Amino acid sequence: MACLSNKLVRRSVGGFNDKYNEIQDRNTLACDLLSTKGFDGNALKGTLIRKAPKAGVTRRHSERLELLSRAKSHGDIFFATGGEHATSDDAFMAIELVDRRKKVKALEKVKSEKLAMEDIQTKAFAIIETEKTPEQMKKDELKILLLFYGWTKGTINEKQGSIPSVRTLRQLYVKERELNNPPSQFEKWTEEDEAKLNWLKDISSMTLMDTAVGRHKQNLVIESKQMYTNMSQEEKDKFNRDLDAIDMATVDDRASV
Repeated sequence: MACLSNKLVRRSVGGFNDKYNEIQDRNTLACDLLSTKGFDGNALKGTLIRKAPKAGVTRRHSERLELLSRAKSHGDIFFATGGEHATSDDAFMAIELVDRRKKVKALEKVKSEKLAMEDIQTKAFAIIETEKTPEQMKKDELKILLLFYGWTKGTINEKQGSIPSVRTLRQLYVKERELNNPPSQFEKWTEEDEAKLNWLKDISSMTLMDTAVGRHKQNLVIESKQMYTNMSQEEKDKFNRDLDAIDMATVDDRASV
């Protein structure tokens, strides 16, 4: 049925068919008229291609925040919000998400470094338990032991050349033992660290209270409680009367809406 796919064959083009068909017919008629006048009307002929409609722009809370936090133009913001107004809550949470993304990147770097040191420590202990002498150790084993004592790959290469020999590594290790230097100390990656990293990554449950303005509000509540504790009884009574008046005004405002 290849003939049916020919652009000269009229077909339904989706929604608003009458409007699209009208435009298509006008183009065809105008080009045919030009051809009768001796012009190359076919050069201006076009075929409308109806694009598939885009998916709805209503987005999940987390996806909306993710897009809004990366928005750099009005078009990006429109796409993120679906044309709706970006509320102040959206703005604060988008800013918080940008800050969280930086913290996640920094924390993942720390995680990588700590896990690498744990691996070096495990391997170093295994080498030490073999009770090999420095002369019996291989190049990779000597490197691990030096890293265990606080050396870095960069400092080893800078001190002894880009490709240190086994002899050089052995001399460095023997010197470390003679100096009786303790192995490098480091903090291990804990379950609490992992939980914090996962919490920073999870934005599905993020609320305004997780943002800077939310934390400021929480601090004000804490400060208010501390101030109330330090008030005299007379000040507390007046403070409670003021709170009752505020509550009554709030009730009246809601009732008038």
